[in-house]
Amino acid sequence: MQRQSKLKANSLAKPKHTKPHRKRSITTTTTIKTQLKPTPSSIFTQQQRHNATVSKRIMCKASSKLGAGLVGLPNIGKSLIFNCLTNQNVPSQNYPFCTIDPTTAFIAVQDDRLETLRKISNSQNVINSTLSITDIAGLVRGASEGKGLGNEFLANIMAVDAIFHLVRLFPQPKRQDVEHVEGSIDPVRDMEIISNELIQKDKKQLQITLTKLQKQATKASVDPAALTQLTAVKKAMELVDKGHDIREGLYTQAEADSLVSIGLLSSKPVIYILNCSTEEYLSQHSPLLAEARAWIKKRSPGSTSILFSGDWEADLALIPQEEQGDYIKDMSEEYPLHPEHHPLIDYGDFIEPNSIQDQANELVAKSKSMIPAMVANAYTSLNLVQYFTTGPMETRSWSIPRGATGPEAAGVIHSDFEKNYVAAEVITYSDMTEHKDEEALKKLGKVKTQGKNYIVQDGDIIVFKTGVAKK
Repeated sequence: MQRQSKLKANSLAKPKHTKPHRKRSITTTTTIKTQLKPTPSSIFTQQQRHNATVSKRIMCKASSKLGAGLVGLPNIGKSLIFNCLTNQNVPSQNYPFCTIDPTTAFIAVQDDRLETLRKISNSQNVINSTLSITDIAGLVRGASEGKGLGNEFLANIMAVDAIFHLVRLFPQPKRQDVEHVEGSIDPVRDMEIISNELIQKDKKQLQITLTKLQKQATKASVDPAALTQLTAVKKAMELVDKGHDIREGLYTQAEADSLVSIGLLSSKPVIYILNCSTEEYLSQHSPLLAEARAWIKKRSPGSTSILFSGDWEADLALIPQEEQGDYIKDMSEEYPLHPEHHPLIDYGDFIEPNSIQDQANELVAKSKSMIPAMVANAYTSLNLVQYFTTGPMETRSWSIPRGATGPEAAGVIHSDFEKNYVAAEVITYSDMTEHKDEEALKKLGKVKTQGKNYIVQDGDIIVFKTGVAKK
């Protein structure tokens, strides 16, 4: 109450906020909405639309539960950022391998359309799609050879669908209490270490798979799927032999799908989180940022990079909601934009923001928190769309890869739905919100019956029709 009364004092004598004392428990909420509004242009770089001639594929399984892992060297702020993302309190002490067992939490992907459909259907419950976030212990040089429990940690990376690659930018002089495992602050070197360890692990796995597939190819009757995978593996081997990530290759969809089951680490989408100090974040300038982003554009041109400050997020979370506006204003005045400031988000060369990212950017501009942007970019890096099921019991969103067919979408609910798929009754979200009555929509011909080749669209409202399982 004392601070609140001071904040309301005469603006000419307005006191500056002091940096709050941070404990290890973090309280913050993440909201991602999909209604579009103009996004402040200073938040992100304007990029060209996806080049239609480039056939990069997202190597991701169809599932209602997808997740991203926090990956990086030790002592770069992974566990602190995990705490901010998920409201949890995992250890974040200053020594290597502080986090040994991976810690996972699920974050709901909020979508305003769910509440609209709930009201139309008078549903008792609403169930959001989820994105899991896993805090994976720090990798070190030589992890692919087993150094620092490397094999175990790399296996944890294999289990996630996308990677938050955390990179330390915050300077050593102001953080003597946080030792760098390599002895100095060098983000390009650090990114090279992590990327090379993932590639070396992939190279071993690809060689094992290649040997097996080549033996199968000599048989009289060869499974066409095995030949497709052999072609994909050869393409991937050519990339890793040159030190390139597998995700940067060009594949047919069948080839990309065939690589998913191998669990290749460098095939996963990556969002680079550039962890800087509070001063660097608010001024949007770090002496190491331009060099780090130049490396990302060269090495992983389709990947997003986000300027982030774990210190700022943790401090902001400790400020009462009603005081955050004044705190943000005071801190922004103390650390104004640098004359040579950089955008907070760089989306890479191949994409521009979608609706979820745009709304997250609007929240970033308002709250000065990059957490909405982190979650939105992890979700969209997997090239996901949502469809809905709705009725009196529940309204629910389901995540599927863009381009998924009706049977594949049904399989996210239950594998039997995919096996015994007959058809899908589909209503567009715009039609449902306009007419708000399924019977009226049927009379208007707005309920479409779609077969096995139908490509499910974002926002579709679906009832699946299935047959009897064959015994």
